[in-house]
Amino acid sequence: MVQCFSIVSVLILTVLAASMLVLPLILPPLPPPPLMILFFPVGIMAALMFLALSPSDAGANVPLVLSGFMVHSFVSSTFSAFEFWVSFRILQN
Repeated sequence: MVQCFSIVSVLILTVLAASMLVLPLILPPLPPPPLMILFFPVGIMAALMFLALSPSDAGANVPLVLSGFMVHSFVSSTFSAFEFWVSFRILQN
């Protein structure tokens, strides 16, 4: 039988779970944090939602292979070394 957890790690996890159950009953309640700290995770989530839903032009730099010839469609006039490497890797596959 494969043992995923050692006896020591199971004991540590059990003590941690018990302390999470008992300590809130013993310790006094804490005051609420400032409003700016409460809005910090909300701001991160809003930024992530904005980035997830905003359109990207990533498909514009993907090379098209037509019967052995590579045709690029450029949005900008620059073609970086990373974009060249990505297009080279796509053509190899």
